[in-house]
Amino acid sequence: MRDAYRIMERFAEAYLARGDAPVSEFLRTYSSSTSGGRTTDPAAIEDFLQAAARVLDAPASGI
Repeated sequence: MRDAYRIMERFAEAYLARGDAPVSEFLRTYSSSTSGGRTTDPAAIEDFLQAAARVLDAPASGI
């Protein structure tokens, strides 16, 4: 669970750092899905996987 939290934190942090849209738009984009079960942002899975790699490949921080 700790890793899952840190991954989502990094995922949101990376999105917000791009300055594309406010937090409300982030939440709507990534929590929405199309009729095929995919997110409304096709790059979302890659963004999430990059965040996961950064967290899971990082040395344990005790957090």
